Amino acid sequence: MIRQVLILSNNGILLFSKEFFNSVPQPRLLGSLLIALLEKSRQTTGYEVSYIELARVAITVVGLSTKKLCCILFLDKDDGEELGRLFASEILLAFVDMYLPQNEGSFAAGAQNLSQFEGFNSHLNVILRKSVGSVLEGFQKNPAVKVAFIIENIYSDGEPFILHTTGDIDQFSILANVGEFRDTSINSAEQDQQIIQLVTFSGESIETSIVTR
Repeated sequence: MIRQVLILSNNGILLFSKEFFNSVPQPRLLGSLLIALLEKSRQTTGYEVSYIELARVAITVVGLSTKKLCCILFLDKDDGEELGRLFASEILLAFVDMYLPQNEGSFAAGAQNLSQFEGFNSHLNVILRKSVGSVLEGFQKNPAVKVAFIIENIYSDGEPFILHTTGDIDQFSILANVGEFRDTSINSAEQDQQIIQLVTFSGESIETSIVTR
């Protein structure tokens, strides 16, 4: 679970902060300390710190040197380094696209009107949801995977829809059968207190797996 997102300029100025869960105290101070740690690491070893694990929390750092900008992401340690790097990278690129759309300039040292970045908060949930597309594209690189897709709203009150797919699929047929799968899973949960999380269908030449969370 993501706890907090910080976006800072390379000189330690906090441009954006978003708290999700159990936020870290004094984000401005902590951000500046991490920037100093990155610089010390670069000077000492020639490499930058990109991931730190604490007792329960992990810290992912992704930088974009051309824009003099970095994203620091606090998340549960169990989420892992790869997921943290994926989310931080997507957030950082979206931030740059929104506030430097012409690929010109950078967030260099100097005064910044921080209020201009407040609107980024409303885009974070969409950015994080769409980032799962990168995970599916990674699955698609496996020759054994024909197509991968994510259906949203299976267990909520809204209508199910395809959030992302790596190829052409019959969305109408898939969504038409989602309801039956959902009802079967809910009935199983009511009887055994367990929700179906994996179903595999095997055919003559293809195997289809449905995973729910």
